[in-house]
Amino acid sequence: MRSLAEYERSLCPLCGLPRSICQDPKAELTLHAETSVCWATAHMQQAMKRWTDANGRDNPAANALTAHLTC
Repeated sequence: MRSLAEYERSLCPLCGLPRSICQDPKAELTLHAETSVCWATAHMQQAMKRWTDANGRDNPAANALTAHLTC
């Protein structure tokens, strides 16, 4: 447990990489990022927005929405 806690403290809270890598000044020149779309998340967010638009943002259930995918 202590080893896990120590390891987790060594990680950057923003990117999840070890701080020794992402916070090294040389990383600016060596790290590269790419973007992509998680279509599953996009569809689930759209479904939750449709529900919120139909039922109101002030509806207490709006803060407890979940979504699932079907194929």
